[in-house]
Amino acid sequence: MEAVSFEDYINRLKAQNIIIETGNSKKYGTVTKYRFSVEQRFHRGYSLGSFYTDDNIKKRISRRQDYLKTQKKKAEERKEKRKAAYDAMSPGEKNWIKVD
Repeated sequence: MEAVSFEDYINRLKAQNIIIETGNSKKYGTVTKYRFSVEQRFHRGYSLGSFYTDDNIKKRISRRQDYLKTQKKKAEERKEKRKAAYDAMSPGEKNWIKVD
């Protein structure tokens, strides 16, 4: 799933007919509960495994967004570097190279 925020993640799950509720746990505090439309009971995120706690989901989304930003920045730097190399070429060299 390619969510950009926790709210977006919840909305995408709701769009797939997964019922989402929040509840309170003495041990875990505020928790998110998930229920597929064909099931009768909710599953709390932490009971699905540590990978599905709210905090870990938020961390994964944040890491993914940071990664995408760095990849975009690196692509722009590569493009600028290629352009600078092209600009430094002589007119004769530019005739032999194709620039995108």
